[in-house]
Amino acid sequence: MPKLPVGSVILDSHNWALTLPVIKSLILRLRNRGILIDLWESERPEVRMIVSSLSIPVKGKQFHYREQDTIFSKIAEETIIHKGTLRAGDTLTIPATLLLLGDVNPGAIISSAGDVMIWGKLRGIAHAGYLGNRNARIIAMHLRPLQLRIAEVVARVPDDKPMIGLAEEAQIFEGNIRIIPAYPNWNNRL
Repeated sequence: MPKLPVGSVILDSHNWALTLPVIKSLILRLRNRGILIDLWESERPEVRMIVSSLSIPVKGKQFHYREQDTIFSKIAEETIIHKGTLRAGDTLTIPATLLLLGDVNPGAIISSAGDVMIWGKLRGIAHAGYLGNRNARIIAMHLRPLQLRIAEVVARVPDDKPMIGLAEEAQIFEGNIRIIPAYPNWNNRL
């Protein structure tokens, strides 16, 4: 890494698909050189989610879905962060992209007009793109819900267990909800 002046910076990772180990390594390298991150900007909600969990202030930039529909672009631009676990009987509905820092227990329902991103376990019901956005995704560190919905498409998750430490992403592929590993690039479209 080249010699940089000591102080604080605003880091802009644009549309780079950064993983937790890469982000931690970058933060450590900068700190070792006396550089602190005041604000992290990213177009990727998953990067913002990771950075936010490391107690660094984040700012999102607009990214675009494949459709050029402005309502979906506006929804993607707005990310609401909710801290706390949803328990049986709880319902959380957000008219934007949602980042939940906590778990969704069986009997709880989480809905978002954009993506649903969960930094925790999803064991309840999740509905992404409830306004009809078929490009919305559901991402969780542990994805074992009772039911998944993206736009109008509904699915149940298979009973097999995911690999430990592997985040997963649900998205619509050829008319059905498909679950794929979310690592290393959560924003990949099939």
